[in-house]
Amino acid sequence: MSTTIIKPWVESVILHPDVLSPNFSEDIFALDLGPLADGNKNVPAVYRDPEQFFRASYLTNGLKSLLQDVLSRLSALTKLTANWQSVFEDAAQTPGEKEERKKGQKQLI
Repeated sequence: MSTTIIKPWVESVILHPDVLSPNFSEDIFALDLGPLADGNKNVPAVYRDPEQFFRASYLTNGLKSLLQDVLSRLSALTKLTANWQSVFEDAAQTPGEKEERKKGQKQLI
């Protein structure tokens, strides 16, 4: 049987400088998306700028899977929207009908 003593992880890893900073706040792990969606400039730039976000983030398999799922769904939605748009445009005969069909399309989506 081995008698190797394993050090605790806190003695074996080097923490990222922002985690060691006296200004570190655990709030960054639970971002309120409301102000971000509203374009609030008080939201840290790392969340407003995709390049900064992905440079600062570790992409776990779970996050990669989530991003792939989101992109896949957005791609499908884009195709669906394009298909519905062509259906509405093909069916429109007069400018008035075209406008009504566009309103209907917006309601569906």
